Amino acid sequence: MSKDKEKVYCNVKGISRIQRTDGMPSATVTITNLMVNNDLNINPTKNGNVAMSFPSNLALDDFTKSRLSHALNGMTLFETQYGVPVKVVSFVKPGGRYDQLAAALEKGAKITLVQGTLTPKQYANDKKEIVNYLELAVDPFNFGYIVSQNEAKAQKEQGQTAYGQTQQPQPMDMALDESDLPF
Repeated sequence: MSKDKEKVYCNVKGISRIQRTDGMPSATVTITNLMVNNDLNINPTKNGNVAMSFPSNLALDDFTKSRLSHALNGMTLFETQYGVPVKVVSFVKPGGRYDQLAAALEKGAKITLVQGTLTPKQYANDKKEIVNYLELAVDPFNFGYIVSQNEAKAQKEQGQTAYGQTQQPQPMDMALDESDLPF
């Protein structure tokens, strides 16, 4: 008996486990089509950099979820109906790349490709309860092309995807002209 399984979308394409000297679980992940779920949170740091962060979700199929759990030392991943929630963080020096990211990372934007380090973190909330979450630390130059909501809407109206290809491929003309044959 074969059991038909529904194909589940997965945006995590690569996972590499990192052995840290402090023993904390960590993994380098490569993700496609990462959505910016909320407005960008921008905070200056003590050393003059700027911390940029926003919430997002990882869409995982069962196999990728088990691979990611294994890479994070068997950690149980909290999952919602939207996927595994993560906080994406990037530390940027004020100037060129900061200005680009601050303008592009708006609510609803889609990052076509991103690579970063996924690490479990925790903090105590106002009620003194421990809150666990996953943090994806991304180098400012590891963000791929960022598609804004307006750009995605315009491309959809034109029948294009984020990469500029048409959504419905045109059939090739397969008519064979026998005059071109060498024999």
